[in-house]
Amino acid sequence: MATKGRVAKTINLVRANLARKRRPSQVRYEPTNVQIEITNHCNLLCIHCGRTNLSTLDSVGKMTLEQFQHIFGQFPYLKSVSLFGDGESLLSPHLFNIIDWIRKDRGKRFRINLTTNGTLLTQDKIDQFIKFGVRLTVSLDATTPEVYEACVVAKSFHKVVEGMERLKEAAETSGYRWTLNFVIMNENVSQIVDIVDLAKKYGARKLNLGEQNFQRTGGRMDNAFIKHRDTVRANVTRALERGKELDIAVKFNRRDQAVWPEHDTFVPCKYLWNFPFISWNGFVCLCCSRPDPKDQSFGNLFEKSFQEIWFGEEYARFREQVREGTQDTVCKSCQHHRPATDLGPQLDFAGDLKLFHNRSFRKKKKVASSLRSSG
Repeated sequence: MATKGRVAKTINLVRANLARKRRPSQVRYEPTNVQIEITNHCNLLCIHCGRTNLSTLDSVGKMTLEQFQHIFGQFPYLKSVSLFGDGESLLSPHLFNIIDWIRKDRGKRFRINLTTNGTLLTQDKIDQFIKFGVRLTVSLDATTPEVYEACVVAKSFHKVVEGMERLKEAAETSGYRWTLNFVIMNENVSQIVDIVDLAKKYGARKLNLGEQNFQRTGGRMDNAFIKHRDTVRANVTRALERGKELDIAVKFNRRDQAVWPEHDTFVPCKYLWNFPFISWNGFVCLCCSRPDPKDQSFGNLFEKSFQEIWFGEEYARFREQVREGTQDTVCKSCQHHRPATDLGPQLDFAGDLKLFHNRSFRKKKKVASSLRSSG
């Protein structure tokens, strides 16, 4: 499916922007941004990640170029694509073939986003990112090997540092701009200020300080919520000041109402309206927080068209339930459904896990092996 004309794209964009606040159950536009998971293989076990805490990983694989082309062609109004999901995208042998094809199909101005854990950033891969103009983000939740190991259960901090050294050289020689992500957890609250210095040291363009998505902590209920709230508040304040001192953009959106009770921390869900998530095997899932089709799927793009799924009754029903705050299954404990602290002790992580493990796949039609194989 070819991209649409300028007038059609403008009308679609206006409708999509209006829906961000209105959030209708039935939509009259197609998304301009999409997240496509090209693999759910990963080489880390990050303690805040749902892949570690929730997923049984019954289906692990990777998307081929042909599969990607089949899926991507169903999104004619896109302005950007994010090529990552519940795995490490650099583990996909098809990654750069996919990126090359996107550039040829959509042109130089089309945005390609990719987030990596930074352990596989060889010089060749960085050169490819520069060549294709990929907007790269490195996730790093520690500034020392000890805290890093506590957060990701791996002794690979030195590999991330080596990759950032290469990114620093790229920033200095070619002006390549990249971003650093840091998720605040009990294990790393003492390093919130230090990560600003590290970002500056290795030439990151921007630093995103984030807070955990409690929905993804699963059985880690005891350690999900911040225990040292005053420490987080003080260190975040200092980190923002440090960013100004070092002339590096530090972005922080307050999302944890228990830490920031004086702020309106609730942000309504955008994923059901503007940012669909496609799994490596073609399922249209809820979002990046619930990326497993066993949890919830609206359909498979190797069996139905995206338009049939996007404008369908099941999607509309979920949108209405989330908008009204009545969704009581997979979205019930999500921070974007209602503030996590509004639920308090009602957060049922154990129940979520039981539901996750007991829910069976709906039977799906067989698809041609050329599209369904994991590559």
